[in-house]
Amino acid sequence: LTSVRQFFNYLVSTAKVLDTDPCEGFFPHSIQLKPPVVLFASEQAALLEAAGEDEPWSLTAIWLMLKLGLTRQELLSLRREEIDLSEAGCPVVNIVYEDPAKRAKDRRMAGDAEFEAIYVDYLERRHPADLLVPYGFQAVNEMVARVSRGAELSKHVTPQVLRHTFAVERAKQGADERQLLALLGLADDPRNRESVRRYLKLAAPPL
Repeated sequence: LTSVRQFFNYLVSTAKVLDTDPCEGFFPHSIQLKPPVVLFASEQAALLEAAGEDEPWSLTAIWLMLKLGLTRQELLSLRREEIDLSEAGCPVVNIVYEDPAKRAKDRRMAGDAEFEAIYVDYLERRHPADLLVPYGFQAVNEMVARVSRGAELSKHVTPQVLRHTFAVERAKQGADERQLLALLGLADDPRNRESVRRYLKLAAPPL
């Protein structure tokens, strides 16, 4: 069903030969999604501070996942040329998928002066020729766990927790359902809409 939805999304959004998705109303199973684990502002600050004291790549990687919502795969696929520093204080991270079937996930994410300083420092210390993080999935998992321990966080922090935190923070800033889907590079389908509604719920002020 996921593949069929991607196909019809292409026909509607890219090829523009259809106006509507005929499988829009189909949903295979009603699976109860768990509330996402997110980090409070103080925990985010502690994590970033601990990342700065870890290996040279750790702070850049943590910042990209926490502040821009990159997945672990997107982080590992990111190339040096895909971060644009041409405008001072306004770096742009271009998330690009080589697979044509996944081009809908492509997006341009705006960084800030803080990230520019972090990233430039990383470039000066490590001089990556191409891939920014030339490691594997497990290395990212271990780094996040290690930095979390260094920050003395009681929560079980994973790359997915960082992405959840990013989404909730953007929802607090006013992003709606469709904007969250775009920011996260998710297809606009019932399953993903249900997923981002969890972020909107957590972002809502308490009654």
